[in-house]
Amino acid sequence: LLLRPPPPPPPLPPPPLPPPPQFPQTPSAQASPSPRASNPPMNLLQTAAPGPGPLAGAERAAALGLPPTTPNASEHAVRELMAMAREKLQQIRAKLGLQVASIGSEVRVVRVRAKGPAETAGVRVNDVVHYFDGRPIRSVDDFEQQLQHIVPGQDTVIEVQRNGHGHSIPVRAGAHVLQAQYQALQRIAAGEIHAGDAQLLSRVR
Repeated sequence: LLLRPPPPPPPLPPPPLPPPPQFPQTPSAQASPSPRASNPPMNLLQTAAPGPGPLAGAERAAALGLPPTTPNASEHAVRELMAMAREKLQQIRAKLGLQVASIGSEVRVVRVRAKGPAETAGVRVNDVVHYFDGRPIRSVDDFEQQLQHIVPGQDTVIEVQRNGHGHSIPVRAGAHVLQAQYQALQRIAAGEIHAGDAQLLSRVR
């Protein structure tokens, strides 16, 4: 019998590769963090910081030229300005820019101020006043008393007779102060304080 030689052994697997060499890093070779790495990530939904709002507290007092000496000094100054504005508003009377007089049994317009509320509305000299703001007018006192119930800026109606014809004339009452000053007084009285309001109050007579 012929004997067959045994098969050759399988090839051995290759030896594992050696690990890569580890070189120590010097301080100069270490990666330095990015300047932005220390900053927190930006919130894309974050809105911009709001701008300066209304003057309040010590800032409001400083803007008014009233430096606070106590924590509540600024609020005290604001309350004083509000009280002054309210007092001035009570002292301001409505003006129509006309003068009436009793002539016989009639109350007639004897003078109209140029470019005043009455002339602008269409009131004329010698108009006989019958009604003012819905109230009958029989004397100069009736007219003056009714005028005291009118506030500046209020719309009212003067009913007159002219050349035998009746006229209903809408008039917007004015005041002896400028409209801008009157509106500023209303604003201050409501507690809305702006820089320079203390000086403004001193100018309104």
